[in-house]
Amino acid sequence: MQYFSATVSLLAVIASAGYPAFAQQAAQDEATVTPADQTQNQEIVVTGIRRSLEVAANIKRAAPNLVEAISAEDIGKFPDRNLAESLQRVTGVQITRNKGEGSGVSVRGLSENFTRTLYNGRVLTSPNGTRGFSFTSMPTDFVSTVEVSKTPTADMIDGGLSATIDVKINRPADVGKNIVTVVAEGLYETNPKKLTPHVSAFVNRVFGDGSFGVNLGVNYEKRKVIQAGFTGYGIEQRKENAANGRDYNVDGIISDTAYGFDHATTFVSDEGDFERKAIVGGLQWKPADNVNLYADGLATWFTDGFNRFEHQLRWTNIGGPNAAVRDSTVGENNLLTFLDADGVDHQSNNLRWVNKDRTINLAAGGDATFDRLTVSGEATYGRSVRNLSDFNSFAPISRASASYDLGDDFGAVPDIQYTRGYDPYDPSTFYLRSFSATRGRKNYETNKSARLDLKYDFDTSFIRSIKIGGYFGDDKIEFGERPRYFVSPQMLAQIYGTPYLPGVEGGAISAANLMKEVDYSRFVGEGLGRFLVPDYDKLFADASLDDIFARGTVTIDRTNQFIVREKVLAGYARADFATADDRISGNVGLRYVRTRLTSDGFGADIANAELQNDSITLIVPDSGPISFRNAYSNWLPSFNMRWSATDKLIVRMGIARAMTRPDLNRLSPSVAINANVRTITTQNPFLKPYLADQADLSLEYYFGRTGLLSAAVFYKDVKNFIVDTTSTETRTIKSTLTGTVTLDFRTFRPDNGAGGKIKGIELNAQLPLDMLPAPFDGFGVTSNLTLLDVSDVETVAGGPKVPIPGVSKRSYNLGAYYEKSGFGIRANYSYRSAAINSTIGTFGDGDRQNPYGQLDISANYDVSQNLSLTFNASNVTGATLKRETLQGVLLSEYDFGRRFTAGARIKF
Repeated sequence: MQYFSATVSLLAVIASAGYPAFAQQAAQDEATVTPADQTQNQEIVVTGIRRSLEVAANIKRAAPNLVEAISAEDIGKFPDRNLAESLQRVTGVQITRNKGEGSGVSVRGLSENFTRTLYNGRVLTSPNGTRGFSFTSMPTDFVSTVEVSKTPTADMIDGGLSATIDVKINRPADVGKNIVTVVAEGLYETNPKKLTPHVSAFVNRVFGDGSFGVNLGVNYEKRKVIQAGFTGYGIEQRKENAANGRDYNVDGIISDTAYGFDHATTFVSDEGDFERKAIVGGLQWKPADNVNLYADGLATWFTDGFNRFEHQLRWTNIGGPNAAVRDSTVGENNLLTFLDADGVDHQSNNLRWVNKDRTINLAAGGDATFDRLTVSGEATYGRSVRNLSDFNSFAPISRASASYDLGDDFGAVPDIQYTRGYDPYDPSTFYLRSFSATRGRKNYETNKSARLDLKYDFDTSFIRSIKIGGYFGDDKIEFGERPRYFVSPQMLAQIYGTPYLPGVEGGAISAANLMKEVDYSRFVGEGLGRFLVPDYDKLFADASLDDIFARGTVTIDRTNQFIVREKVLAGYARADFATADDRISGNVGLRYVRTRLTSDGFGADIANAELQNDSITLIVPDSGPISFRNAYSNWLPSFNMRWSATDKLIVRMGIARAMTRPDLNRLSPSVAINANVRTITTQNPFLKPYLADQADLSLEYYFGRTGLLSAAVFYKDVKNFIVDTTSTETRTIKSTLTGTVTLDFRTFRPDNGAGGKIKGIELNAQLPLDMLPAPFDGFGVTSNLTLLDVSDVETVAGGPKVPIPGVSKRSYNLGAYYEKSGFGIRANYSYRSAAINSTIGTFGDGDRQNPYGQLDISANYDVSQNLSLTFNASNVTGATLKRETLQGVLLSEYDFGRRFTAGARIKF
């Protein structure tokens, strides 16, 4: 925070140094403008929404490959408060959300991990171990353009099999003028009903003849968030005579018949803060007409701090002295559509955690031109850190008499009733068996890279230029040690001065004096939404968290501690060509990439794993260090051609081989075991990269300043899709309750399957309705449609086929805007169809993301040349995110509410 404050002070100094000279020059310019000049300027200057659309269309038109773009309307005035939410307006782009805010970006049906995200042309790091970048940490206030390259050129950094997204911020001397912008807004969230601030400031200063410039920007934003709703795990299958089995059909006979039942019905409320701070800055010097030197950087701090209440009825754990199934209804395939039982595991958990992400990205480079030869180079450093400071879990248990009823609509929240006099609001029925937590884990990703490029231009030949270059990248991800704290019920009895009850739940204390009632019934109904939870004020009234930790047992879980390091060496050659009249132009190139991988971690000693008395926490010791090595090489050819059939009609074609490497965390040697849902997930350091042979053809028609109609078809033949192979194994493990316990686990392991094919059509319309009579000539339309035809993927050659995860076969964006006399408003409805996340899911019944559509509105009014009023509304219709099993049983439905932003933007 001290660095952030120091930067704010530095920004003020730069602004004060630059503003007087800029203001004086602006006054002189204004004094020398004649009425004729003003009329002429009014005819040629385009501002606001139309300027944004014009710049984006010009970028697309001039690009040597197939590119889509978004442009800021002005400095500090991007179309949305979130870059991902702006990108979803781009043809072929779909996004994922984190508590209602745009996070990951996927292109042309492939997940976000197939998209390479760059910042001013260089790699952005992310501490989550995946190739995808989380846009929640990236502010929009300083972004000038975002370009989405759907076809590669040989000089582009590889890794973007679906697309490469380049977030660009203008360098100060290129801006060429002195600017100060300040944005101040308030954010209102409908779920928590809270108002929070967003402020930013940006200064661009040029000196002397404009050959040297400096800029600096700071941003601060905070959101109060409540994301609430239902979550489940799917349908668990269990035989009546299995361990923990019951007489599910209530016929008095315990047989080997298997029945399916809802594993658990859970209400979840995440309530907390998003806090984002960011600093951007740069220097640029052009000491001569042929030399350009620069250095710039980005630093972000993003905090995701939440309190989670989980209210859960676990139908998989029916126990206690009176445990029995009392009634049930057996539907098709032995599914228990209704179940009423005594002794149902009734838990209310209070979890707290804080994720703190820090990202820094620095670069220095330049270019120099000597006659026809241009030499350019850049060195970069990027580092991201995620600090999981605390993850605390207090989960008291009661034994309920309760029922669930799936009803006729399996996709709805089950009807929950409490039966036979059970009172869920009686705290005396709840017992605390343990306290568990993790503290201080850190994840890192560090990227160091360097590139050198040489370009030689020809005057009149068909070959216009030859470009060669090299790239070196060193990427390392490290998941640190994970201290786990476990406080026994005997120790809890001492801490809270209450009797230890050895005969209750294998050992517990009464939680009667540690509970409070909360009410979230507006989200899911009273059956799940009003409940008791552990009260942190009471839990820590006489003992701090550190005191509780000090009395517990700490173990270091090293089975998920690892370092994966990837070194990439690449070289390329690219030739640009054009006919004498420039009607036909393009480029052809070849890129060679050598990848070396090291993967170090610790093996899992599953045989000595111990299940704690909450029947969920599993302590897995490690079996010692393990290490793996892997290396591979790839040739990546590319060809792009552009034919200007007329001054307005452009035909493009692209043919290439593209690659994306597996997520770094999937290349680790780690093992994760979940005793709750009984899964074992291992990773695989020997995964091969995804490769795609692809072809694109597009037709683009430009008219007026902003008009654009385009249609594109594309084909991708993707090899080495990574799929999760699965099997079932029975293991006997230690248990603090029973000595040992025998459980059936589903094991998951990623492996390269066979290939899959993706074919698609993209349609885009950007239509200014200038032909309408005033005042309706301010209207315009911006809409697009993407249709995909995606084949399934074989898990192994000749084996069963599964869908490519996360693919929505239809997506569209319907947009309209109106801009007139300084007032502008735009509305966009973005939709994506259902997508299968997994055919396996937790219990083999799959996981499908339901269709989702969201309406967003933004508006602004220019009070003067220096002052604009702004307004944004996100998720106007209050859409919810919903998942189901492949049989249509509800897995989750989350309500994250609506978000409204209003404020002012000042520019000097």
